[in-house]
Amino acid sequence: MRLRRLLARGRALRDDRAGATAITTGLLMVVGLGFVGLGVDVGAAYNARRAAQNAADSAAFSGAAAAMGGDSDVALQARAVADRYGMVHGENGVTVEVNSPASSGAYVANPQAVEVIVTRPMKRFFAAFLGAEDGVVRARAVAVAGSAGDGCIMALNPSAGDTILINGGVTVTAAGCSVYSNSTSNRSMTMNGPSTVVAKSVELVGQLLRNGPSTITGPVNTGVPTVTDPYGDIGLPAYAHLPCETPSVISSGQTLNPQRKSIVVYCTGLTVQTLQTVTFNPGIYVVEGPLIFNGNVVVRGDGVTFVLTTRGAGPVPSVTINGASADIELSAPTSGPMAGILFYQDRRAGSGSNTFNGGSRARFRGALYFPKQTVVFNGGTDVTSGGCTQLIANRITFNGAARLAMDCAGMPLRGPGGSRTHLVE
Repeated sequence: MRLRRLLARGRALRDDRAGATAITTGLLMVVGLGFVGLGVDVGAAYNARRAAQNAADSAAFSGAAAAMGGDSDVALQARAVADRYGMVHGENGVTVEVNSPASSGAYVANPQAVEVIVTRPMKRFFAAFLGAEDGVVRARAVAVAGSAGDGCIMALNPSAGDTILINGGVTVTAAGCSVYSNSTSNRSMTMNGPSTVVAKSVELVGQLLRNGPSTITGPVNTGVPTVTDPYGDIGLPAYAHLPCETPSVISSGQTLNPQRKSIVVYCTGLTVQTLQTVTFNPGIYVVEGPLIFNGNVVVRGDGVTFVLTTRGAGPVPSVTINGASADIELSAPTSGPMAGILFYQDRRAGSGSNTFNGGSRARFRGALYFPKQTVVFNGGTDVTSGGCTQLIANRITFNGAARLAMDCAGMPLRGPGGSRTHLVE
């Protein structure tokens, strides 16, 4: 019954010739179109604002990353990124303002902050018929540049005492770089007797123990957060299919050339005997036995990595550099899977030590990476020549003077510590 009444009223409205219905309908359509137009303008404004904000965020982040890398023209980098979002500075009414430090907000005093303000016109559509003028979209972002890690000495053991041990009468110099220990022990670093550390800073998760007079040049920070192993994602090279090379004892004047995909394998170890002169051509040298450089040798190698590992169930080997007057100049590759790494010891290694004995003159350019074993420096080892030596080991003992530095232009070392570039506003 109710349905019949509704149908009857609909037919009456349809057949009405008085004109009031047409006027009402027309007015309602105008109102409806107005709401549609408002929705279109609001949607367009949202999209324009979102596009401008994406451009500002990416431009600020890239500008801060460029600042971290030492780029002096941060504005050029930021605007180049904004260009990719269609926000080209100076075109079509768009401006991309770049400030470092920020012009407002919480980072006005931070020289590492990069602020990007994107301004662009926004055209109105239906609202323009109502006399509204075109609008302006403004988006702002601030990013803070991270800091490159500066650690050139790092002990990874998370809990052992004497993780970094410096014995009496020894001076350890970390020229322009920092010393890190991840151990939570109250002997995270121990200094015995009249020992000295010269470093940009000493960063300890645990505590420092001094037994007798000692000197540290640079701030000592204890209770710091654990630092991630910078090479923890680097695995062993694929070499299982390769045959063994001979001889394992190298004769004088020999030049070694990796032939098989730049990898050569010495299954019984590799020894450079006393009074020998050997050149290692670029490549990866996999050593499945002891790696020994004896006294009075001359060793050269550019773009090389020594990988200490084993294919079997035997122990992972170690490296020993012996005696007086060993003259060694080695540098790591600057690209490829082992970029920046000069010595790499398999993480399957059990307890053991790698020894750099007294009197040797070693110029290492790259990372010495022994994540599961101890490295022992015994009297007189100097690894600072060349300016780019990084030592990362499970534990480190200095029984003799050692010098390391991180002046590493062109060498892609991963310094522990530092911070990442990040958006803050």
